[in-house]
Amino acid sequence: MRTMSARSRKSSMKLCGITEATRRAFRLGFAPDRWDGLVAHLKSRGATSEELERSGLAVKRETGGIYDRFRGRLIFPVLDLRGQPVAFGGRAIAPDVEPKYLNSPETPLYIKGRHLFGLNLTREAIRQRGFAILVEGYLDLIALYQAGVQNAAASLGTALTSEQAKLLGRFARKCVINYDGDRAGREAARRAIEILLAEGFEVKVLLLPDNADPDEFIKSFGVEEYNRRRGAALSHLQFVLEEATRGRDLNRAEDKAAAVEETLASLRTVRNSLLRREYFDQAMDGLRVEDTLRKELWRAMSSGARLEREAVRRQLESARRPPATLAERRLIELLLGDEEVRKAVLPRIEPEDYQGLPTAGVLRALCALFEQGLPIDALTLADRTADDEVAAEIVPLAAMGAGERAPDEAADALIAEAEGCLIALRRMNLERRIKDLKGEIARAERAGRHEDVSRLTEEYVALQRRLNRLCVAAARDFAE
Repeated sequence: MRTMSARSRKSSMKLCGITEATRRAFRLGFAPDRWDGLVAHLKSRGATSEELERSGLAVKRETGGIYDRFRGRLIFPVLDLRGQPVAFGGRAIAPDVEPKYLNSPETPLYIKGRHLFGLNLTREAIRQRGFAILVEGYLDLIALYQAGVQNAAASLGTALTSEQAKLLGRFARKCVINYDGDRAGREAARRAIEILLAEGFEVKVLLLPDNADPDEFIKSFGVEEYNRRRGAALSHLQFVLEEATRGRDLNRAEDKAAAVEETLASLRTVRNSLLRREYFDQAMDGLRVEDTLRKELWRAMSSGARLEREAVRRQLESARRPPATLAERRLIELLLGDEEVRKAVLPRIEPEDYQGLPTAGVLRALCALFEQGLPIDALTLADRTADDEVAAEIVPLAAMGAGERAPDEAADALIAEAEGCLIALRRMNLERRIKDLKGEIARAERAGRHEDVSRLTEEYVALQRRLNRLCVAAARDFAE
């Protein structure tokens, strides 16, 4: 703005780390901390109050008259592709001024969802590099540009629109989203992915450490480190899967259903049917979705239908709980039917032995009753597992199969049989956990999380050794 003083301009640029060459390239200015500095200047050039109000540069007072919208702020002109100003953004200089950023309202000349900040300067670099880096704010773009990364544009701090994506698509069909790493930035990145995929872009996502924005990161670590991390950016699918599983336990049907729903929302926007199927299969592998439900989800997505989260949850719950194995059923029969078996075997059962099994609720209740010194019978066990659908089926059948041992019959054979069932459960659980770990290792490798790969691999090797020892011990016992 022409009403700034050279001293105020230089101090505000120095505060933001902006060089004079960059200031000139972006035509940055400064709005003095006065109520009528710009109004008075433009009126002296023939502008009317109505024109200034319609332009968004002035605000109408309730008591009459107008005043400057931007005061005491570093000014960023928003230019169209021809380099003509259509709007302005203002960053507060004083630390206690709110809001920190103030933008022009929409006007007959300016609709914010149709412009990208800095694109008039960076479009040729974007065309030459073949991809664009999409950032959120004015200073993020300026920091990249000043550091020599000039194939970038900013979405003006608003949710990316299809008009902005189409505008960007005139110069490249690949995009790296580099929004802030906080929750709001990640959510904005997820929405931007959907917009860009719908316009046929190839999309990656760059999340900088400690929720840093590009401006902060380059000042702290330099442009070479920024470029290195940009080269290792996540594919859009890796990002979507990480966000969908963040803070969720895929062993819980409710969490898994939410993750599936969130992931499919992003995949629906992919126009190319072959790519959509490829992304779908990769996503279902990452989320460990069973084949039966996977087929139904694909049919629904292909037809444009939408499966409700509760319906997905019920199917996941059903798929997650396969029918109880013979070893589970027989172990419960033996524990329910003989006190000597209970005394010998129940103290040896650990929570991890039945974790994830369909009969986990029954075995947990048996262990709890034994530890509390309470009587163990079918009625007590049924009461303890009243809300467990599997228990409602298993307990009555186990009670029927749990015949009383004859007085002269030794308990050793029954105890050995129960121990064999327990070994079978441990083997099944180890095999399931090893399978889950293989999936986690594959996802960590795809995401480039090398520390996680090392940690998970160590855990995988340890579990494999435990499984081998268990199998050897079981074979030895069987031979004896």
